Amino acid sequence: MADSSEVVSLLVVLEFVVVAVVVLFLVPLEAAAPFVPLLLFLLVVLYLYRS
Repeated sequence: MADSSEVVSLLVVLEFVVVAVVVLFLVPLEAAAPFVPLLLFLLVVLYLYRS
């Protein structure tokens, strides 16, 4: 079982991914462009964590 700090870190990453996806849908792509590289990186991290 994961320790509490790992769970908190996972929840923070998951929260950022969800918020970034919502921002990508709500604002123009030019304004949301700084979120895209970090979003992709964190999605890869979540995928690797799950596998």
